[in-house]
Amino acid sequence: MVTVSMEPACALCQEKKQLEESHIIPKFVVRHIKKTSTGFLRGAEQPDLRVEDGTKIRLLCRACEALFSGWERDFANRVFHPFHGNPTKHIETYPHEAWAMKFAVSVVWRVLRWHQTLDSVEAHFDPDVLKLVERAEERWAQFLRGEVPHPGDFQLHLLLLGRAEWARAGTSTRLTRYTERSVDAGIPTGGGYTMVYAKLARILVFGLIEPPRMKREWRGTKLRVGRGVLGSMRTCLPEPVWRYVNEQATRSGKLRADMSEKQRRKIRVEAELDRDGYLASESYDALKHDLSLFGSEERGNE
Repeated sequence: MVTVSMEPACALCQEKKQLEESHIIPKFVVRHIKKTSTGFLRGAEQPDLRVEDGTKIRLLCRACEALFSGWERDFANRVFHPFHGNPTKHIETYPHEAWAMKFAVSVVWRVLRWHQTLDSVEAHFDPDVLKLVERAEERWAQFLRGEVPHPGDFQLHLLLLGRAEWARAGTSTRLTRYTERSVDAGIPTGGGYTMVYAKLARILVFGLIEPPRMKREWRGTKLRVGRGVLGSMRTCLPEPVWRYVNEQATRSGKLRADMSEKQRRKIRVEAELDRDGYLASESYDALKHDLSLFGSEERGNE
C-alpha cells in the first residue's frame, strides 16, 4: 500500500512540511504600534474588535519562516526602529544591503499570497492583469528562494514618510493618524496601475505588478538589489498612488466612525485611567497634528 502524505506544502519551498503561523505584516511593526499607543489595538475592518496581534496564516515551513525572520531582523534594527525612533519625524538616510530587497519582496509576496487565500484575486482583476499577478507571485518567490538575482519586471519601491506640515484641498483629515499609526495591505488597481501595497507604520512598500508607464513618476523610491540608501527628500509617487493613500486614510476614519458607543466609552475610560500615558503617546501626538492641520471637527472620531 502506498501512503500519500496529506501535509500541506510550504508556499515558498513547496515541500510538504508542518507549517508555521506566518505574520502577513511583520510582527515588529505591530509591536511598535502597540508599544507607542495606549490601550488595545483594534481591527481596521472590525473596529469594535480588540486584537492582540496582526493577521497570521499558515503559510511557511519553519526553515522558510527563519529565512524571512533574518531579513526582518536586519530591516527592523537598521531601518525601521531608527527611523521611527526619530522624534523630529524628519527623513534621514539609511544605508542597506541585499537584505532590504529580500525583506520588501517577502512582505509584498506574503500580502499577495494572503489575498489568494481570501479568493479575492481572481474576482478582482481582468484576465490579462491576472496573468501578470501570477507571474509576479512566481518571480518574487523565485527571488526569495535565490533562484533568480532580482525581481525582474516586478519592481519594488519603498518610501519613508515624513510628517506633513501642510495639507492641500481634499486631503483626508485623518492623514497623520493613518500615515503614522496604522498598518495596511492590499492590491490596488486602476488607472494603469496594479500593485501590492503594504503600509508598515511610516513606511510604504509597493510591489509593482504592471510596469510603470512613466518612470519619472516614481522618483527616489526604487529599491536596489544590493547596496543602496533608503530615505530621500527628493521623492515622487504617481498621483493615483497618493490618491489611494489619501482614500485609505479617509476610509480608516469611516470605519472608526462605525464603532459602537459602548466601545467608544471603553476607549475614553482607558484614556482617563492612564491620562499621562495617553497624553505622552504617539497616538495622541498624531491626533494633535491632524487637529493642527484641519481643525477640531474630527475630535468626535478619535
